[in-house]
Amino acid sequence: MNPTSNTRLRINLSTGQRYETDVPRAIAEEIRDDLLAGDPGILEGPDGESWINPAHVVSIGLRPTPTVQTAHVDTDAPQRVAGS
Repeated sequence: MNPTSNTRLRINLSTGQRYETDVPRAIAEEIRDDLLAGDPGILEGPDGESWINPAHVVSIGLRPTPTVQTAHVDTDAPQRVAGS
């Protein structure tokens, strides 16, 4: 899988909190690996405090970000008006 493609990262904590965000796959894997090792890694704030306590992590999920499908509208095609 492309390491720059977005991945949905979901982290469930024993406190009942759940964090979910879309990030590049390489970053999601780094966060997962750090938390599984008990290290807040890049989730550590500038003051040294972690945004997530690794001891409270119950599960970490990675999955592809859902793709948004767009429809093409042919503006040159004749348009029907209801009732005509």
